[in-house]
Amino acid sequence: MSLQIYDILKPLPLFQGLGSSEIQDIVAHIRFGFSQFKKGQPIIRREENCRGLVYLINGEMDIMTCGENDSFRLYEHVSAPYLIEPERVFGLRQKFSLTYTATSPCSILTVRKDEVMRLSTDYLVFRMNILNILSTIGQHRYDILRPSINRNPRERIAAFLNAVSHTSTWPKVLKIKMTTLAEYLSMSRLEISLELNKLSNEGIIRLQRGIITFHRTI
Repeated sequence: MSLQIYDILKPLPLFQGLGSSEIQDIVAHIRFGFSQFKKGQPIIRREENCRGLVYLINGEMDIMTCGENDSFRLYEHVSAPYLIEPERVFGLRQKFSLTYTATSPCSILTVRKDEVMRLSTDYLVFRMNILNILSTIGQHRYDILRPSINRNPRERIAAFLNAVSHTSTWPKVLKIKMTTLAEYLSMSRLEISLELNKLSNEGIIRLQRGIITFHRTI
């Protein structure tokens, strides 16, 4: 089992840069949890307490983002390896903000908070890796706060999608009413419709009633 854990940890971004002896030491002294999920089974639900690091190490899953009062839903798809909301492990709000559902048989690795603290204290490379990951998340959140009022319609749509997205994967499926999207972007329904039709004609999106599928970046 120790050899299996070693093989699992070695390619994960959190452990990259650690030497073989260090990873072997981690396997020997750190407690890891493992869970299996069937296709269609919820892995994590929104508002569920975050008790430590959660890593998708095998399989694929959908991520669902919900707007306030369920005003919209965004669906994204990711494959392993994928670290699930590490920014929720510590801080004021230690609850997951998104819902994750297995779209194939999935394997999940978990590391309890106290073990995360041990890893961060004892292994400089691990500490730097997790700080880099958290800093990248924080910088992304800062970038999306920039005012969009002076942007053109296409830039506003792109900014909104960037703000609500949590991955760089495509496609992304957005379920939203046009009136709601217009309110979010401080635009008229006509302006929204005209720009979305342009994007559709360019093959960037596919339009259905109440659904926008983004095939690539705008």
